[in-house]
Amino acid sequence: MELPSYFSDFLQNIRPTAQDREAFSTAHNHLRQLLIQDAQLGPVIVTTFLQGSHRRATALRANQGYKADVDVVVVTQLSSAQYTPTQALNCFKPFLRSHYPNCWRTNERSLTITTHGVDLDLVVTSAPSHATVGILSGQDSGDETAEESRGSSSSDEALWRSEPLLIPDRQVEAWQPTHPLAQLAWTRIKNHNTHGCFVNIVKAVKWLRRSLDSMPKHPRSYPLERLVGECCPDGVRDVATGLAETLESMVAQYGTYASREEVPFIANHGIPHQNVLARVPAADFRAFMERMSGAARLARRALDCADAAESARLWRELFGDVFPAGDSSGGGGGRGGFSPRTGASVIGGSRFGR
Repeated sequence: MELPSYFSDFLQNIRPTAQDREAFSTAHNHLRQLLIQDAQLGPVIVTTFLQGSHRRATALRANQGYKADVDVVVVTQLSSAQYTPTQALNCFKPFLRSHYPNCWRTNERSLTITTHGVDLDLVVTSAPSHATVGILSGQDSGDETAEESRGSSSSDEALWRSEPLLIPDRQVEAWQPTHPLAQLAWTRIKNHNTHGCFVNIVKAVKWLRRSLDSMPKHPRSYPLERLVGECCPDGVRDVATGLAETLESMVAQYGTYASREEVPFIANHGIPHQNVLARVPAADFRAFMERMSGAARLARRALDCADAAESARLWRELFGDVFPAGDSSGGGGGRGGFSPRTGASVIGGSRFGR
């Protein structure tokens, strides 16, 4: 059964809390203000905006060692022809030592600041054209609750038209294209085409990835979201049906790749030659798809079950104790919180296929 009230409670239990959102907002606004006011960096910063799951309304709340994270893009006048990726990131290190001492680290493509329980990923980009700068400057701060219910609009076409940004990749010491605004625009359009279900289906799959036992390290974050987007059908009107059909489509489309220990090519939005799964090890993809194959069968059983209490039990078996317990009377609801988790959900490994 679809159990809309149960899923409403489940989604409320896994999305960032009001306190989380306030922490996000305080942390990233403070960082952006410090950057603009900095005597050395301020003059070379064109604008800042948010990207990532928080901006696209697909983030989960922090729990069990998972921190909240916000991606802050800093568009600079640093030329990719004059600065190597390492040199570009080094420009920001005196700022970090001054304002965030002992609270930051260097990653392959960003600088991560940990403050008040929030990870801020500082993404330094090379300057785009003046036309794109105008589009970037019009981006807001990223209210997740507003973004979750936002419909598609003509402004999304402008995001598609904006050119990719260049981010420094220290691993290969080269600048790589990224198009966070095309990703955001596509998510808005997809969410509109699924009657607001898509971002919630992404959250549900992300929760599965977090809670199921024996999950590999990859895919995760945006590559996982992109995979869900490729498999989620347009026109769905409830999360339960959309989730079951998405998982089944994922197995049908990509199970063969996984069985051969191959990673498929899924183009990045706005950068069609770039495979978002390029960094996913083949062994990880196979292990991930094995877990999704079992999850797809259990989701189908839960969706097709005609008894509300039994259906809720099956969904709870899939998602763990964060999903509301079924009402033994067969009624709806399931409200009243959830029990603390005592371990990962166990979905048996299986061959690919339905």
